[in-house]
Amino acid sequence: MSLIELAESDEQDDLDDYVEAQVHEPVHLDRDVEALVLDSSYRGTAVELAAGRLPALLSGIAASG
Repeated sequence: MSLIELAESDEQDDLDDYVEAQVHEPVHLDRDVEALVLDSSYRGTAVELAAGRLPALLSGIAASG
């Protein structure tokens, strides 16, 4: 089984299929970010509200969580 198939076949939280990365250069949300993914535990919190105010979300970048 390939690594992708293994990741897709589990019963874990969807965020377990993502990789966290540290970026040491400027990040431009409008050109460098494809999607903002929040853990569902942030639903209804100040974190979700703050994420919703990011300019990238207003430019059509997908948000999920």
